[in-house]
Amino acid sequence: MPDRLPGSQWAEGRLVLNEKDSPEPGPLRLSRTPYLREPLDCFADENVSEITIEAGTQLGKTLFSFACLGYAIDQDPGTCLYVMPDEQTAKKVLKTRIVPLIHSSPDLRRHLAGQRSDISEVRLDFDRMFVFSAWAQSPASLASFPCRYVILDELDKYPRWSGREADPAALAEERTKNYWNRKIIRVSTPTTLGGLIHRYYRHSDRRRYWVPCPRCGAFQVLVWQQVKWDHGERLERIKELGLAWYECEHCQERIEDSHKPGMLERGVWAPAGCTVANDGSLKGEPEGGSHPGFHLSSLYSPWVKFGDAAFTFLDASHDPAKLMNFVNSWLAEVWQEKIDEVDDEGIRALRRPYKLGRVPKEAVVLTAGADVQADRAYYVVRAWGYGETSWLVDYGLLYDDDAERIAELGGSPKSCLDKLPIRKAYPVDGTDEVMPIALWCIDARHRTDEVYLFARKHRDIVRSIMGSPTDLKGGLYYASKVDRNQKTGGALKGSQMIWHIDTVRFKDRINRLRTEQPPVWFLSDDVDADYLQHITAEEKVIERNSRGRARPVYTLRPGHERNDWWDCEVYATCAADMRGVPHLQPQNERPRKVQVKAQSWIPRKKGWVR
Repeated sequence: MPDRLPGSQWAEGRLVLNEKDSPEPGPLRLSRTPYLREPLDCFADENVSEITIEAGTQLGKTLFSFACLGYAIDQDPGTCLYVMPDEQTAKKVLKTRIVPLIHSSPDLRRHLAGQRSDISEVRLDFDRMFVFSAWAQSPASLASFPCRYVILDELDKYPRWSGREADPAALAEERTKNYWNRKIIRVSTPTTLGGLIHRYYRHSDRRRYWVPCPRCGAFQVLVWQQVKWDHGERLERIKELGLAWYECEHCQERIEDSHKPGMLERGVWAPAGCTVANDGSLKGEPEGGSHPGFHLSSLYSPWVKFGDAAFTFLDASHDPAKLMNFVNSWLAEVWQEKIDEVDDEGIRALRRPYKLGRVPKEAVVLTAGADVQADRAYYVVRAWGYGETSWLVDYGLLYDDDAERIAELGGSPKSCLDKLPIRKAYPVDGTDEVMPIALWCIDARHRTDEVYLFARKHRDIVRSIMGSPTDLKGGLYYASKVDRNQKTGGALKGSQMIWHIDTVRFKDRINRLRTEQPPVWFLSDDVDADYLQHITAEEKVIERNSRGRARPVYTLRPGHERNDWWDCEVYATCAADMRGVPHLQPQNERPRKVQVKAQSWIPRKKGWVR
């Protein structure tokens, strides 16, 4: 076999678009969509096993999937599974788009064996490979045979699970595990933060397409904030007369629709952590990522004018459903409706001049929370007074010992759990007394068995917890038993308990407490920048599923990567609730029991209970 061609070179020379499926029939020319060249070359690269494309509409992302399939048929054959969201779409795409493309491209058509059975509703037979059409709603179609290639088209329209099986994308990808040279292609318009395509893109090297300004030559990523229009114009005129433009973020000059083809042709893909110099070279260091990932909004589309985007946005601005579609399908961004924004300066203003490691004399109880990770544990200790007033007393980060090094020194290595100050008593300001921690809540999502054993060892003051992914229907938490009879499945007497907590409601409570006036939620002046980064890492947003159903969730804010001490604060607050802190009252303010006497109007009759 002759040397294989680069992906983009093969696509331009061998793929022929038909007039029924393309507004520009004939041999494919990537001069209109030059941003597809690098993704296609990645597909042909034997060192690349995964590609993720998070993109808007009218950009050619489905054409990219078809080109990858064609390249496999002609240049690097292997059984392929092409997955669509549902059965009807899968069969329609195969019949009306893929099959006509194969017939119109001689280099693909020649690989058909010439039998009538070569083409069916769900399978294409070629001389060196098969192409199977599958749909996300059918576990059988996803898991029936091994394959080298998997193409996941419109990934965010897949159901989260397929019948009783796991995530359909994971089911399909499982088919490739026996192939050392496997390739998995994920292509979709994003939906929400919980959508699959955005999750995979975040774990990629997160490339963006930088284009030069035709005026000053400075490279930039096209973003919605730079699209401008005359706000006095009617919607229809903005669209019909093209009265919108793009403003260069460097020189503030106008960039018109007519400039776009030249800008796209000179564009450069740059991974996260890099920028593009005026000569088109990359500057900076890539931030990593497991595989190539590409993000592209419809602002780059050669078929979309800036006026079209402005019209669509203005038409959708007062309709959340339409606005969500604009953000997803045009900007290729995830949809978020913010409920509560974090006031960074307001959090810093809660610092007070007291020392960490000491308990304010107004406190009456200590609780703590710990977040356990693969090789470390974060923890927080908080003191509570009346009216849910609280003070941060201690926080820290503990690592597992290096077992090999400790063994060489003749010692016994300790885990991060062993190092937690479980039974530490903290000195109380202005007294000779010390105060022990009343209750710990420790997250058991990671190293679950270790946390269970540790909680069993310290069951008098430690509870293992897990955040619940669903609403607890009014409850803040509930307990279930861990230890089960292997024969009957029934809970064993004295079984270890796991507490499921509603983390959203406890985060709501902390946000309420730290915004109350006068302040009731305090930090020490001794806290460092890392702690402040963690406790301001999340904001509350509305997440909507594909049917528009909304639910509140907390998500990481841009620029924040860690939220472990924030989680610890949540767990310490949960422990305080379990210890009845919200109901604590000073002795002289506790309500007295009032004995109700029989009133004079009640007649005294024989047989009445007095």
